[in-house]
Amino acid sequence: MLVALAAVLHLQLYGGHINTAYLNAQFAIRQYLKSIEGFPCEINGHVYVVLKALYGLRQSGREWNSELNRWFLDHGYQRSLTESCLYYRFEGEVIMLVLVYVDDITVATNCEESKCKLFEELDKAYGLKDQGLLSEYLGIEVEQTSDTVTLRQGKYAREVLETFGYDNAHAVGNPMEANVRFVPLGDNEESDTSFEYRKAIGMLMYLATGTRPDLAYAVGQLNRFVSKPSNKHVGALKRVLRYLAGTVAYGKLMIARKLCQTA
Repeated sequence: MLVALAAVLHLQLYGGHINTAYLNAQFAIRQYLKSIEGFPCEINGHVYVVLKALYGLRQSGREWNSELNRWFLDHGYQRSLTESCLYYRFEGEVIMLVLVYVDDITVATNCEESKCKLFEELDKAYGLKDQGLLSEYLGIEVEQTSDTVTLRQGKYAREVLETFGYDNAHAVGNPMEANVRFVPLGDNEESDTSFEYRKAIGMLMYLATGTRPDLAYAVGQLNRFVSKPSNKHVGALKRVLRYLAGTVAYGKLMIARKLCQTA
């Protein structure tokens, strides 16, 4: 959604990363820790009081989110009612949209100066590394022009193909044959266990729900048979991989004032 808005509104996308984010938050409820190896208590029978949200503790993520939420609200940002990880602020013609994913900060704005000011304030408060124009986000490659934003998962697609030995496969023009009909195996029929069907479905599903909607129908159909795939199901799944081999560079293209298209 943020990328689509950036394309439509002609905004630039920038990235930042907060170092050791959790340790910037304090616990709302006091926590205690027994003496551990390498850090014994000086007085036998005493325990530590945990002051910061340590990594590995269940509530640390929530405490960090609450801390960052307070910071943004104190600095004039509003939190989206429908997307709790999205903050926004409008000053005159300046648009600031901020997306938070744990310790990754993505900003969509039409004013680089405002972005720099925000990152400087976050760096002063928590220690933030300014990554400049956004080129990758959670494994998704981001390419920006003056009025388009393209999202791709080429690197991940190649990893999928290499995992199943299809990186040099003969490509086909579509992910599934027309009018094909799949039925489940009967109770007395044996499943095809020669191929890692479930693993392939999972990896392709990540692509389909990310930047490859052209895979969604085929993967969705074949996903129904992960518990007991037949030879026909496996063959159809291999066809999806062959299609992927010829379309690694495909992705989502967001065009200003237009709907999302497949690149």
